[in-house]
Amino acid sequence: MYRVMVVDDEPQALKSVCRLVERRKDEFVVAATAEDGQEVLQKARESVIDLIICDIKMPILSGTELAEIIQRELPEICFIIISGYDDFAYMKKAIQLGVINYIKKPILQQEFTDMLRDVCRQLDEERE
Repeated sequence: MYRVMVVDDEPQALKSVCRLVERRKDEFVVAATAEDGQEVLQKARESVIDLIICDIKMPILSGTELAEIIQRELPEICFIIISGYDDFAYMKKAIQLGVINYIKKPILQQEFTDMLRDVCRQLDEERE
């Protein structure tokens, strides 16, 4: 089972993503949540986290800034960016940082479920 941290500064979006992750309870558990970049760093450093699902625009540190720091300090943690922006520059930056997926808001349940299935397969391969 993979431990997930869900990050969004909008409480309703945070709850929604947590619910979507929890639907894949055989593979994923929401181990932590955070509402800003500083909280993410603190929790990621103190906990065992396999995957961070993070909104791109947040206070203190953006999703791409967090991905860059996490990649440098905790490279074993995989990162997924969620964005309400249809901006290729964000996507390009995420790809350069090694983010394993980039999903647009509004999040479609089936798209998210399919993405988590693919991420689980990828994480399983990395563990083997």
